[in-house]
Amino acid sequence: MNDDYYDKRDAEKAAALSNLINDYGFNAREVAKRMAREHPTLEQNLMRFCAAFIEEMAAKSMFDARNEASVMFARRVIAATPDRDQRYFPII
Repeated sequence: MNDDYYDKRDAEKAAALSNLINDYGFNAREVAKRMAREHPTLEQNLMRFCAAFIEEMAAKSMFDARNEASVMFARRVIAATPDRDQRYFPII
């Protein structure tokens, strides 16, 4: 399979996640509680995604009041874990 295939699949997955959280009924705390009781491998995969998302948010150079708190939080997390290995979640 080529990179275009994976790019398309990743784009579809990102769109599905966007659709999930773009809902006024989305309760982040409740979803997080349920996800924290998933299979350990799924929990690890989710943490890997969260770490990657935090790294991307911290690297943003353009943001506004709607996501400023997220960018500042991400930057504090990155500052607290300067060694990238501290944000590594292995596949076991």
